Amino acid sequence: MKISEIISDQAANALLAKVGMTIGDWHDINIIHGERTSLPVVSFKAPKHASELFCFAQHIAGWIPKGDWKILVTDCSNSLSRDESLLVSQGCVGHDLGGAFNRLFCFGLDEDQRFEIDVVIANIIFLFLLFEGHAYLTSSSSKMFQILGIQDGYAYLYAKDLQLSRAEELLKNFEYNPRSVPKWVSDRL
Repeated sequence: MKISEIISDQAANALLAKVGMTIGDWHDINIIHGERTSLPVVSFKAPKHASELFCFAQHIAGWIPKGDWKILVTDCSNSLSRDESLLVSQGCVGHDLGGAFNRLFCFGLDEDQRFEIDVVIANIIFLFLLFEGHAYLTSSSSKMFQILGIQDGYAYLYAKDLQLSRAEELLKNFEYNPRSVPKWVSDRL
């Protein structure tokens, strides 16, 4: 099963344009008419305990809407060590990418693979939070500009107001029980 593929900036921009987004100057995800930073945002410091961090990554991965594709972008300011980069690239594409780690990964989400691919994405988010790397995630169904940003051990959930209240609720539920798995995972286990 092919989990993801590396795509070019041009291919990513063609997909992202359908939801009003683009690849930004720092190799991040931005909105076409404005800045991502102009969107309302909820930020959360990632837990340090491994099992809580693992559950947290699953919770925030599930916040990004389902769709035909999800794009994960690693930005130009990543400073992952060689070992960290190897582990993340193994998770993304199943082999070592070597060198600089500012790439775009497209995860196709056909119904038969949706759960497995979402678990892989959650695991990659876990690694970026653990290593305090920089990555962004969105999907073809992010019509309300839902963008998950990971930077320096923080998760930033950007969106229009209605989806932002959903993010706040998700984080409040996580804080209440930080070792609980989200519904999208427990329903399949």
